[in-house]
Amino acid sequence: MFAVAAAAFGPGAILGVFTLRHASESGRWLSLALSDAFVSQLLLTLQVSALSAAVSLAGAIPLALALERYAIRGRLALEVMILSPLLFAPYTAAGAWVNILQFRFVDGAVAMAVQVGLASLPIAYLILRIALARLPLAYEEAARVCGHSAASAFFRVRLKLLTGPIAAGALFSAARAFGDYGCAARNGLNTFGVSFKQIWAGSHSDAVGAALAAMSAIPGLVFAVLCLVLWRRFVPQQPPDLLRAQAALSRLAPPWGITLGAWALAGLVFVLGFLVPEAWYVSHALDIRAPALLKVFDVALETFVNCLAVCAVLSLFAAVSVLAIRPGEAGLRASGSFWLLSANLFFPPMAFALAWVVASGDGSVGARLLGSWRDGPLLVIAAQCVKFAPFILLPVMDTLLREPPSARDTLQLYAPGVASRVWHTLRFHMPAIALGAALVFVESMKELELASTLQPFDFEAVSLKIHTLARFQAEQRIAPWALISQVMALPAIGVLLWRLRRDAAPPDRAFRGLQPAT
Repeated sequence: MFAVAAAAFGPGAILGVFTLRHASESGRWLSLALSDAFVSQLLLTLQVSALSAAVSLAGAIPLALALERYAIRGRLALEVMILSPLLFAPYTAAGAWVNILQFRFVDGAVAMAVQVGLASLPIAYLILRIALARLPLAYEEAARVCGHSAASAFFRVRLKLLTGPIAAGALFSAARAFGDYGCAARNGLNTFGVSFKQIWAGSHSDAVGAALAAMSAIPGLVFAVLCLVLWRRFVPQQPPDLLRAQAALSRLAPPWGITLGAWALAGLVFVLGFLVPEAWYVSHALDIRAPALLKVFDVALETFVNCLAVCAVLSLFAAVSVLAIRPGEAGLRASGSFWLLSANLFFPPMAFALAWVVASGDGSVGARLLGSWRDGPLLVIAAQCVKFAPFILLPVMDTLLREPPSARDTLQLYAPGVASRVWHTLRFHMPAIALGAALVFVESMKELELASTLQPFDFEAVSLKIHTLARFQAEQRIAPWALISQVMALPAIGVLLWRLRRDAAPPDRAFRGLQPAT
């Protein structure tokens, strides 16, 4: 847990100490920076964050409820449509919409909130879909027996138990909008992320940037603590009678209204979040020369290797966490501390990168420890690992809550050797680790701000190419870079679809392999 605490509070602590050491320098600039204009930009950012969270939940909650409760035909096609916005970074989709609409209706807070909300909707859907599969319907049925109506039982029991997963879905969307720079710049919106870069670059002072970055950590910590409190109310444990749970979780034949509504909503998400931007980029990708394609493949390979490195490090960290934390009440308290890592999501990515710049600056302890490694992609990979850790630890928290408390004691009695016990434990948690690793891979490939701030000499990434071409208004040349990033993300999307169907299984199938032999 020391590693979790260091990752959660380390960047903020570094920035805070650096700000105090240069208080006189940062104070003069902050008195000018924290003007009425800056306050209005901060309020605008909070508004965009709230709207984007609302967009994500407005689509994810009804779709997750419909697909978990009812046996709707074409479930796989629906899930593909829901997850399709993951193939676009918000700033890439925003560029397509800006060119399609010629800057009409795309330069306001609502437009940016819709784009960020659609990009975050698949993550909220995954969280809610898996959480719904963990909740037995016996609680809701007991409320109906006690005289509650169907609507009352749903809102007072089921939805109340889902406050933690709903808060988690809102967190990822709101945090993405709060620290976003690329999408806001493409939409011409002066949010906190854009203002941070302007103030930092205009002052030519890391102390000023550190002070603003430390201030941005406050809403993140507040939201992370709120999510931790709400998550403890989530009760995903299996009921004692697995056969009764299987019968309770059997899906019903859907009314025609539910089927039509699910297809309509999934179609809207698919069209706005994927189909329209995809059609625009495909139409401009037809005029590509062979030398340009060779350059695209070289940069794509480097991006692919770096993203795999981030996935490997976080998968190893998740596996060690699973082995170190025992299931049960103690595990619940320990796994809850992972929520503290989500506070880093609220850092504007450039502010988060500034913590690594300060820690590895010339003459610092970090520079002496890293040595020549500082001139490679190590800083970019390390920063992405810390930032994207919540994406892989959230599924692991779910499996820790579901693991029977007596499972490891049983393994000690019947499994021969330490290696066998480790293998059986990791085998139970491996689907969740694979799910999180797929999310990390997709998000790491789309990450822009950390790569642009921490990039060493001769470092290249697909996201940097897209951003550079957008700065020079070369929108047509972005098409091959956007499409190659989607091709690389397709295997990860396949893992999400496969593990989604397995992780959303009824409890008797999820716990197969941990039941004692008869």
